[in-house]
Amino acid sequence: MLNGEFCAPLRVPRDELAGAQKQGVKLLSVEHCNDAESSASALQSAIAAHVVAHIDTDEEDTFATVPKRKPLPENSGNVEVLAQARNMLVMLDSRAYGSKEEWLGALQATNYDVLVTDAFFKGNQPLTKSQIHSLKFKQMGARRLVLARMSIGFAEDERYYWQRDWKIGAPSWIRALASNKPGSYVVEFWNPAWKAIIGKYFAGIMDLGFDGVVLDGAEAYRRFEFMTPLDAR
Repeated sequence: MLNGEFCAPLRVPRDELAGAQKQGVKLLSVEHCNDAESSASALQSAIAAHVVAHIDTDEEDTFATVPKRKPLPENSGNVEVLAQARNMLVMLDSRAYGSKEEWLGALQATNYDVLVTDAFFKGNQPLTKSQIHSLKFKQMGARRLVLARMSIGFAEDERYYWQRDWKIGAPSWIRALASNKPGSYVVEFWNPAWKAIIGKYFAGIMDLGFDGVVLDGAEAYRRFEFMTPLDAR
């Protein structure tokens, strides 16, 4: 999963992308562009590079909107593995919807090959197996993949595992507030207690019937690397 490959100035060199693709890696990318024109250009670049992209103009990085436009390129076929995917929708924030059913209805009424969403409505109301199964079919009826987003580098205070008395330093593996993620906390991602929480979270997601998991917060190591740089000698 790439971040800003076609809209942001910092990009992975195209020869490296091509090398990964030759190894059989299916590349996905999340893009926040400045306007409709740059979004259209980014989409065409992604298509040419054989990268499945979610592209929007959301400067706040909320993933709270289901686009009204059709997915491009549109695909009427069944998608049972990532290699068959041609388009993608990332929709994580459901707080704008009055009910779980309204949110699910908005997702069901799309023809995207891949849905990346949250396993919980408004962060703490879990979806059911039947609800997830209903998302596995495009509006046109063909099969698609439904992936769940799971943060591994940050604890979130709206999640079911969060305890009211938790704060920075208590438990000890909660280290700091995340600067750009309200309600999120930097954690010692290697700590056994946190790994146990995430392990149960992952198992629960897969038991619900999701096709896979997108790991968020994998860049959290950079904070600790900055505080304790490796000795290059």
